[in-house]
Amino acid sequence: MQGGEQQREGHSLVDCPECPGNVRLKKPLRQAAGSQLAQIVTIQFISENQRPAGIDSRAVRVLPTTEQAFVRTLEIDSEWVDVETGWVRQCSQLVIQNRGTSFQVQPSPEEIKAAEGKVIELGRNGEGFYRIHPGMVFCGAPVQLAGWQLRCPTGLVHCEIYVFPE
Repeated sequence: MQGGEQQREGHSLVDCPECPGNVRLKKPLRQAAGSQLAQIVTIQFISENQRPAGIDSRAVRVLPTTEQAFVRTLEIDSEWVDVETGWVRQCSQLVIQNRGTSFQVQPSPEEIKAAEGKVIELGRNGEGFYRIHPGMVFCGAPVQLAGWQLRCPTGLVHCEIYVFPE
């Protein structure tokens, strides 16, 4: 085994030099042909007079594909638009990031409040199911990839869509 690697129950734990902090990822001992999907998530909820709550999750999944991921950056507004999925038909992970609003100069309090209201809705058939706040990310593995839609009821916002193949 190489430096920074430990063996454990059919997996090895490896250091991730590109990741912030001392992150260790599980890696199968035998590398399967195909691609890998790594997910590193830290979510914290901090409230006054309460102990912080959160989750720290790291996982790697070997995918039986060499197909390329589909990535798009787009502007959306108050009209529902279909989530583009490109050539990907079976999805291992759908990721949508609300890029929010960027400012060229110091924004006014009104501009900040308007930017915080640029929440993306993700839904189907014109009905919203999930909200993606500015700077936040939605991750999911939809059973049915087709038919998802996006909109921002309060106006124009930038988002990035990543469709990772199965």
